[in-house]
Parts: sequence; structure tokens; C-alpha cells
Amino acid sequence: MNSFKWLAALLLIVINIGSLAAQSVFVYQTPFTNGIIEAVYQTDSTDYQLKVFVEEHGARLTADILGKYKGKEINKRLIYTGEFRFTFDHKNKLVTKIPQERDSAIFAPGYYTQTGKDDVLGYQCSVYKNEQQKLWFYEHLLMKLAVDGKVVYYVKFINENAALPNNIFKIPGDYELREINYNFGD
Repeated sequence: MNSFKWLAALLLIVINIGSLAAQSVFVYQTPFTNGIIEAVYQTDSTDYQLKVFVEEHGARLTADILGKYKGKEINKRLIYTGEFRFTFDHKNKLVTKIPQERDSAIFAPGYYTQTGKDDVLGYQCSVYKNEQQKLWFYEHLLMKLAVDGKVVYYVKFINENAALPNNIFKIPGDYELREINYNFGD
């Protein structure tokens, strides 16, 4: 499978997408206020378990990513605040803070065709596809993704309106913070 396709699929999952109504929304924009989503992302070289904590309908989220990439153990945490993405390097106790632009062309209106409805975990999902990808959304929440006919991402559990751990959006005091500044055309 082409590495670019896998990268595009992973970016779709852990970065952001444009909504069908040409608004900017996050992959984990949820119809529920707070919650916990557990998902799996698997390719020929990747096997990730994701645990995503969402707040304010996904306006803020923390994603813990555990698994393997090309045989190497992965243990990452990403925090999205709407304005910034924080990427944790647990091994080196380092957090990188990056300005986050919410728009993306990965799921641009017109790039996919709506093909119908399907049930995923009891949620009635709208199904969209193009030549290489098929996506299942419950409202704006990505529930399942297939690339070239192979399911590479799927939600396996949702706990709607769950109480979140108190420190889930905090940076530990013993981690070094590194800031990266981009100019998004200002």
C-alpha cells in the first residue's frame, strides 16, 4: 500500500478535517459534551490503540496513542486546545507546542460522495467515499475509515458524557515545553 495513502489516513484521524457543510470541524467533534472514545488504527506497518478524551463537543481533546509503528513501540499523547496542539515525547519528557490551524483539505466538500447510511456501534452513520477511501461519520464524528477496501480505523467504544480525569489536559511540571511558531499568512 502506498505510504502517502497511509499518511493521509493517519492525518485524517489525528489532525483535523473540513466538514461537509464547508465549516471547519475536528475529527472528534462529538454530538455529546464530554466523553471517551476508544479506537483502533491498523495498517501493514502500524498498530495503534487510541483513547481520546473529548470536552466541549471536541473543542478540546487529549489523544493517547499506544502501539507499534514498523515494529517500534509508540507511546504518545496529543492535546488539542483549538488554538494549539501539544505533542508529548514521554521518553525525553518533552512537550512541543504548535499553533493549530483548523482547516484542512483532507476531507474537502466535493472530494467525497455520500453513498448512504450504515450502523456502526448502534450509531446511524452517513457513509462517504471516493476512489480510495470510504468514511463513516456519526454527525461529525469519524467512526470508521477504509483505504483501498481495507478498514484501517474504527471506533470500538464510546462513553458519552463520561467524567474526565482532572489532569487530562495538563502538561506535567517535569516536562520541558518547546514552542514552535508558524505564520499562517498573517
